[in-house]
Amino acid sequence: MKPEADGMLNVIIEDAIACQQALGPGQPSKIYEFCLFNNLVKMGFNARRKVSMLLHYPDTNPFRDIIDVDGKLVIECVYSNSINQEHYRNIMLDVKSSGYEAGLFINFAEPLYSRGIIKIVGDEIFTGAAVSGW
Repeated sequence: MKPEADGMLNVIIEDAIACQQALGPGQPSKIYEFCLFNNLVKMGFNARRKVSMLLHYPDTNPFRDIIDVDGKLVIECVYSNSINQEHYRNIMLDVKSSGYEAGLFINFAEPLYSRGIIKIVGDEIFTGAAVSGW
């Protein structure tokens, strides 16, 4: 992945953590998503919210709302008590089928710095401390 895209991912992860800390626990996922989206726009990213992904794959939700960042990165925000294989599959498909360089799946129900983020870069999946090198 290009250094520029990797730097974008790190900035977005740091901002997602800041949004979670500012809003506290228990908000609907759309509240966190709105906060993150607004901050991305303020930072100068060309972000689009509510971009619908149409996927043709068995056992997946065919329409999901995501955030597109500069046409390079895709972000999906949820508030869920557990992450399962469908979450991994969905964000991987977003990246592979749509030509994005990378993707982030952010679960605001978990501590983001340790368990709440899945980062996809190419065919690689990073979770926990490996997401941003903490």
